[in-house]
Amino acid sequence: MMESMYAKPLYNPVDGEPAEESDSTEDEESVNKGTDYAKRSVGGESSQDDATEPEDLEDEFTYEYEEEVAADYLNERSMMAGFYVQQNVGIAFRCFAIGILLGVGTGYVLLSNGLMIGTVFGYIVAAGHGDRLLSFAVTHGSFELTAIAISGGAGLMLGDAVLHRRNRTLLESLKVRGLDAIKIALGAGVMLVIA
Repeated sequence: MMESMYAKPLYNPVDGEPAEESDSTEDEESVNKGTDYAKRSVGGESSQDDATEPEDLEDEFTYEYEEEVAADYLNERSMMAGFYVQQNVGIAFRCFAIGILLGVGTGYVLLSNGLMIGTVFGYIVAAGHGDRLLSFAVTHGSFELTAIAISGGAGLMLGDAVLHRRNRTLLESLKVRGLDAIKIALGAGVMLVIA
């Protein structure tokens, strides 16, 4: 008796009336309807005759997953490239612009970045992963590091224009030497874009 009480609902959930006795075929039909509804709601087929095979679902899922992974990978690569461009252009611009402070600022930026890169390279080579890092640095870093060094040289030209005026006023000296320094810095900017 208890078993039958749990097998069937005691009341109809729609109108609250006591549940009618039903035969097992009606129960099977409602289960099939529920299964069909579940399939439709997740994008599957609605009929048992043309139901999607598990292999087809797996292929469809794999295809959609690969598309998502590819999109995520592309997004991450774009963000990483943007970060590197921003970082390198920022360092190069600092090396150039801060050179007006008698070249001391340029020397500091170049020295601190050189120490940081040297420390990281030394640690990674000592850990046994030097071949990966060095191959990456040679292919990607050659233009970037050279462009930063060239920007530093242009910044030192600004510092030299302030220190050695050659019988000119400060503004005249910065105009003459600054134009040359700007041309060099723009060339370094082109190198950063290429990298």
